Amino acid sequence: MKMTLYPNEPIIVNEGVTFVNFQTARYYWQWIQELQVGDQLIFSENGQLISLNKAVQYIGGIENKIDLSKIYAKSILSLIACHADEDNLMQLARYDMAIKTIFQQILFDNDLPLRIEREWDFNELIKSQKVLIDTINSGSAYDKIVDVVRIMSDFSEQRILVFNNIHLYLKPLEILSLHDFSMTHGMKVLSLGMAASPIKKNGEAYHEVFFDEDFVQFGSD
Repeated sequence: MKMTLYPNEPIIVNEGVTFVNFQTARYYWQWIQELQVGDQLIFSENGQLISLNKAVQYIGGIENKIDLSKIYAKSILSLIACHADEDNLMQLARYDMAIKTIFQQILFDNDLPLRIEREWDFNELIKSQKVLIDTINSGSAYDKIVDVVRIMSDFSEQRILVFNNIHLYLKPLEILSLHDFSMTHGMKVLSLGMAASPIKKNGEAYHEVFFDEDFVQFGSD
């Protein structure tokens, strides 16, 4: 996938890890805004334009709690529905009716001006259980990032996963390992960050684009 912010050259984000680092905070902040709510950053693939929400999943700082359950709320419903067989559905329908009957009895006994919706709705039942994606929010930064990449791969994520400044949290060997892990799982990981100079020193496999204080771009492809 290509990202283009005029007047700079397109940045190619392939499977694996790509770093886009800036020497000054102003340009770094501009890109953070563009990757979340902007309209100047253009995404394309195979000659076709792609909208921001279909191109990017912005994760941000790994020091924060990453709520994948919110990101994949609809996918969770579909995943459970896909794996529920006829016997499961019949059981759940019976339990749902039993629970509603108890509530209805409470309303009747206390002459409350309320009613219970009796219609069977599988999706509403799943929502009521507050099914969550279990992610690592402790341990090392590397473990946390890899866990996010793995889970999003399980959900067949095609968007670019954008983190902030992961080079500040990971050791050089961990960056290489994350790159290999992301490639193996077919995931595009982008780290947007600040650095005094390029972090890629010895021909490592991952990709880096660096913008100096004059917004001159190095390593566009």
